[in-house]
Formats: sequence, C-alpha cells, structure tokens
Amino acid sequence: MDVAQYVGRVGTLAVALGVGTIIASNPGIASAESDSPAHHSNGSNPSPKSSIAKRHNLHKAQPNLTASHAPTADAQRVPNDTPSVAKRHQHGTVGSQAAPNAHLSKAASFDNPLSVPPRDHRTSVSRPVPIHAVRTDTASIVTTRAEAPALQAPVARSVTDTTPKIPTDSPIALAAAAWSRRTTTTEKSTTTSPAVASTVQKPTTATSLTTAVTAVSAVPTTVTATTTTTPTSKAISPITQLMNALTAIFGTSKAPGAGKPTVGAPDPDTGTVSGSLNFANKTGGTLKYSVSAQPTTGTVTVNTDGTYSFTPTQLARDTAAISAGTTNSTFKVTATNGRGDATVTVTVPIAPTVITGDSTAVFQDVFSNIAKGSTITLAQKTFYHSSVLRVEVAGLTINGNGAVLQATDDATSSVQILADNVTMNNLTLGANLTGPRYYAPEQHKLVVEGDHDTVSNVTINGSAGAGVYVSGAGWFTLNNITVNNSRADGIHMTDGAHDGVVNNPVTNGTGDDGVAVVSYISDGKPCYNITINNPIVNGTTWGRGISVVGGHDITYNNIAVSDTSAAGVYIASEPSYDTLGVNNVIINGGSVTSANTSTEVIHGAVMLYAGNPGQNLTNVTIENLSISETPTSAQRVIGMIHESGSSMSGIVFKDIDIDATTLPLAYTNEPATSYVATGITADGVSQEL
Repeated sequence: MDVAQYVGRVGTLAVALGVGTIIASNPGIASAESDSPAHHSNGSNPSPKSSIAKRHNLHKAQPNLTASHAPTADAQRVPNDTPSVAKRHQHGTVGSQAAPNAHLSKAASFDNPLSVPPRDHRTSVSRPVPIHAVRTDTASIVTTRAEAPALQAPVARSVTDTTPKIPTDSPIALAAAAWSRRTTTTEKSTTTSPAVASTVQKPTTATSLTTAVTAVSAVPTTVTATTTTTPTSKAISPITQLMNALTAIFGTSKAPGAGKPTVGAPDPDTGTVSGSLNFANKTGGTLKYSVSAQPTTGTVTVNTDGTYSFTPTQLARDTAAISAGTTNSTFKVTATNGRGDATVTVTVPIAPTVITGDSTAVFQDVFSNIAKGSTITLAQKTFYHSSVLRVEVAGLTINGNGAVLQATDDATSSVQILADNVTMNNLTLGANLTGPRYYAPEQHKLVVEGDHDTVSNVTINGSAGAGVYVSGAGWFTLNNITVNNSRADGIHMTDGAHDGVVNNPVTNGTGDDGVAVVSYISDGKPCYNITINNPIVNGTTWGRGISVVGGHDITYNNIAVSDTSAAGVYIASEPSYDTLGVNNVIINGGSVTSANTSTEVIHGAVMLYAGNPGQNLTNVTIENLSISETPTSAQRVIGMIHESGSSMSGIVFKDIDIDATTLPLAYTNEPATSYVATGITADGVSQEL
C-alpha cells in the first residue's frame, strides 16, 4: 500500500525527507481496510469512514492496552454510520474494553511510526484490529499475536503535561530528520519461534534519533500495559540524541587548535629565547593569549601575532651555569577565540651564565636565593672561588656529583652551611696544601652552623684552618668525611655543638687533632650528646688523635689512631685555652698505634689531664682498647695528671691490652681512689696500673 496515504501531513513530510525507511523499519504494524471491497491503490481517496485507519501496535506481551484517561467528548462522537469501526473495536480487544481513542496517543503512535495520527484527532479514531483481519499482503511484516516481537512500551505522560514540546515540523526536527535520512542504516535480526520465523528490522541509533525528535514534540498519553522487555543496548535520552544530531549537522564550535611551538636559540648576552606558538585559528577570528602562570625561572611575553619571548632570571642562569646537564624552563600558554580555547606547553633552554675564572658570584647567588628545599646537582668539574661561600637557603640539597670547589685565597677559603636542614654530598672542597695556619671561621674549609644538617661523602683536600668546623650546630650528621692535610684539626666540634653523630671519619696528616670535641668557657655552653663511630686518624703533624677537651656525654666507638704527634687519646681540661671540664666520656674499642711520636710533647699513648682549675674530669671510661708501638720518647703508655685546683674521679680503665714495651704502663699523680683499672695486660700478662 502507499504509506504516504495513511500517515498524514507529518508522515508525508517524513517520507519526503527520506525518513520513510526509518518508519518502515520500526517494529510497529499497521493496516487499513475500506468499507468496500475495492482498494485505493491507484491514488483514489478512500472514504472518510474507511480512512479511519486500522492503525495499532501489536506488542508480544501487550494484548491489552488501557487508556490512562478518559477520551474527550469529541473523540467519543463516532458517527453511527460506521458500524464496522465499532465492530472491529469490540472484536479487536480481548478481555477488556479499551477507550475508543486509546491508540491515538502520540507517544504510542510514535513507538510505531506507521500509526502517526492526523492533526485533528476528532476525525480519525484508531481501533484495535483482530489479528485475523490483517491483510495477507502485509504478511512480510506481520506476526501472530503470540509471536509478535516483544517491544518496550513507550513511556507516556499525562495530557496535562505542560512541558514545552518541539513541534514535529519545526526547523530543528526537520534538520534532525534530514540528518537521519543521510545517515540511517538498518540492521536485520531474525527471531525464530516454534510456529513462525519472522524477520523484524531493528532501529539503528539514527532511527532512534529521528524517533526521539518526534517523541519530544508529541502530546503524551499515558498507556498502561504489561510488557516483557527484550534486553537492548543502554538507553540514550532523547535530548542527548537530539544534541548529537545537531552536532553532526552544524558541527562543533571551532576552538583554536594547539600547534607545535618553535623554540629559538638563546641570546648569548641576555639569555632571551623567542619562538612561535603556532595555534591553528579555525574560525579566522582574533586569538587572545594568556600565560597560565609565569615560570619562576623567568618572564614570558606573548605577542598578538602568536610569537613569544622568554627572558630568564639571573638566578636561573647562574643555577644553569653550575648545574649538570641542560637546564630548561617550562610554561603554558592558552589561546582563545571566544568559541573555545587550547593550551600548549613550551619548553625552552636556560642559557647559563658564562663563568670566566672565578665562580664566587655565581655560587653565592644560588646559595642565597634558590628556592627553599631545592636540589642542585653540580656539573662534574672544578669551580674556583676567591671568597667565602655561604649556604643560606634552608632545606637545600647540594649534590656535588664529583665536583670540586677550590679556594684560591686562604683568608677567605671557607664554604659555610649556615641554614638548617641542608644536605651536602659527593663533593670535594679544596684549598692550598701549604701555608700558615689560620684560626677564623672564614678560613676553615667547611663550617657547619645550622641544625639538622647532613654532610656525606665529602672530601677536604687542604684547609687553612680546620677541615670541618662544627660550631654550635645541633642534630647534625657527618658521614664518611675525609680530611687531608688540614692545618688545624681534621674535624673540630665546638661552641656548644650537640646531638650529633659522626660516622666513619678519616683524617690524614692533620695539623692538629684528628677528631676533637672542644668546649671553651667563653662559649658559655658545653658540647654534649655527640657520638663518633669508627674514626680513623692517620697521622698528625701536631696534636692528638682523638680528643675531648671540655664537654659531657661524648662517646667514641671503635677508634683506629696511629702516628700521632701527641697522645692518641686525649681527655682534658686545659688552662691555656680555658676549657670546661669533662663528664661522662666513653672511649670504647679500637686501637692506638705509634702515638706520641713528638719528642717535644710528653703525653704517652693515652693522656688524661685535669689542668684548668675548677674544671675536673669525672666519669671517664676507657675500655676494650689495644695499645702498641708507643715510642720510648713518650716516657709512658698511660698518663693521668691533675694540676692544682682540679681533680679526677670515676676514672675506669677496663680490658686494656698493651704490647711488649719497656715503658712504664702508667704515670699518675692521682690518688688510687680516683680510678679503677681491671683487665690490664702487657704482652699478654696481667698488670696493675
């Protein structure tokens, strides 16, 4: 039959737009029969009575459809001269009397597009049709009531719903329908039942879109039905489908396209880098540019033509000059044209400051101004500095990476860690190997004054003063420090330094003590709670091996001291330097070999000296120590001496093994009540001190 004759104005428009394929492919079923035997297949118009379409939906599990509201009065006024209509209505409803206009719901008719009603529902009333009344020439799309494919009943709304509707013939609906005509495809699915195998066309996404447009504009009628739902793909809301259709027709907003920026070479003098952002402007309008955030390493300027320039800070260039590898900066630029935006990330090189000879200014800029908590990895080369370098940024990590900082002037040769939580590692600090001894902080090679600082794997090659000078620092850690040829102590802890740990220090040829803890009365505070583990002292040109000269709660574990000018182990309060007394000091384990080689100093291998009046030595324990090769010029192996006004008490010698020697094992002016000696052997023989 000619579909266009039965679908009304909207249906005719749909066919004209090419939506007929979609309508025909929907599982809905419709047929019509006239009052006369003749069919109007040649274009003749059927009578009004026969043109009351026998349009209805056959649903597998929906034999009964009940209107959710009473029909209008106009709809009930069916002419008496249409008995066949009433008869068909009564015969076509099984087990219930449906309202005469139950099938006029636009929601229901939308579910089966072949049953689109005319605009005036009063002149055309659908009636259920008995299954046997369906024409045989539509058998290709009709199944029996028991075998009809199960379709989801449409969701309907009350006729009183006032939600705005999109007219079916609106430009939007017509555009969506036209789009559907271009893109509609159908997929056939065959369902076989024990009695009949029928083929039903499923609507595609495009079909659903067209359906959605009509459904939005339809006047809803609530339909109550018992439905068996066949599993389908996840539902897409009509609004979403409509928007998808409009997007496909009209396209998306033409936002700028992100291009690949070009990056030029840095200017050798200023370090400025220029380039082009290369955004694609798809609308042809004017692009506006903005930098998401200015980088901390420089300033970005973007021009209206899409070019940019980046000028690094002096700090960034100085950092690049001393850093390993290439240093870059990254920033983001966003372009917008009013319809959208796009962002690109630009990475530019930072041109390093050119260092010619002295690098003091470059290093000091970095050590004073780099961001807190930063990490800098030095280039693996030798840098020369003529002035003191001061690390003033808290939390800075300096990874030396094998680099060398070589001082060129003894008077200002120091590198000083003044901030807290600084970490320094894998670095060599150098100074002249010969020259006069210096005493000021500016002349000690490495000074540590901050709290919670850690220095690891650092080598000191030459120092005008001490190799490492810890002054007043707390909770510090020194790991694997090697000091070669310092003109003063190798590692010197003073000025109330406390709560520190020194692990595995090595000193070679120091000008004074190898490792020393010294507390001066003038400091106003003693050093305390310091532990030195596994110290190795290989020779001193002057001074002792390990020492505690004022302080309390100091421990040395597993010492290895050899070839010292004075005593290998020295615990004292000294009048010449006005130092504090000593309390609770432990020397536990290790060896002293060839100590006190100088003929000008008479100490012995181990020396306890209470020399400063009022500054006593108390609670000192030396244990598990072996002593060997003490020269005869030392005149004794162990010495305990006090001066007038000072004293010793609580001194313990325990398990001391002395090799064969002709020297007296001990010399003391202390009363026997001042000390206890047990486990003393000489050449394997038990001895008394």
